[in-house]
Amino acid sequence: MSRKHNSQDKAYSYIKDEIISLAAHPGTPLRAQEIAAYLDVSRTPVREALSRLEQEGFVMRQDGWGYVVRPMTPQDILNLFTVRESLEVQAALEALPHLTKTVLNALATNLVKAAALLKQERYAAFRVLSRAFHLAIAAASHNDLLYRLLATARDRILLVGAMHQDMRPSRAQEVQAENSRIFKALRSGTAEAVKAAVLDHIRASRASILPVDPGNAPAAKARKPAAKRAKLRKR
Repeated sequence: MSRKHNSQDKAYSYIKDEIISLAAHPGTPLRAQEIAAYLDVSRTPVREALSRLEQEGFVMRQDGWGYVVRPMTPQDILNLFTVRESLEVQAALEALPHLTKTVLNALATNLVKAAALLKQERYAAFRVLSRAFHLAIAAASHNDLLYRLLATARDRILLVGAMHQDMRPSRAQEVQAENSRIFKALRSGTAEAVKAAVLDHIRASRASILPVDPGNAPAAKARKPAAKRAKLRKR
């Protein structure tokens, strides 16, 4: 891989991580010159990274500012949950015939590690591990297309999760309990129980972050990050 591509990937990963962790909250200007200086790369790979993120819907162009972090509207969030309902339920159902002892042990280990992260109040790491739990179920489905679709949605789901955590810190504990119920349903081997557990988890998340009709709500914006969080900055 060329140095240019390495620099672009470095900039892409850095900016996306800042966005999905809410270190760069919706509306934050993304100045290529400052990011390039911070990462010690040229501006060209940073601009290319921003272009990639624009195509993925994480940033948008703004006259006079270049790029800014794109806010998610309530409809964007509702659409994401609608997609999750279809894909995650199907993935869990298709995984049932392939749930070996190894797969179940891996899921159980994930839950133990997630519980430890909650006790340490490491919520960002918890969200990543929780998403890995669901992707592991999708991988067990042996449906490559289904897995790739959910993997593609991963970062957007993490972004909504970070917004959710800012709004309702107690939600992480609820997610852990819901994941545990999904695991128990998978272990039971009962399709009806699996479908119900996955749907309960997704719908509880949707109701918690979207308590009103999206058609009547303003654009969803994350609260301004706490001062301890890093912002996109120049060294």
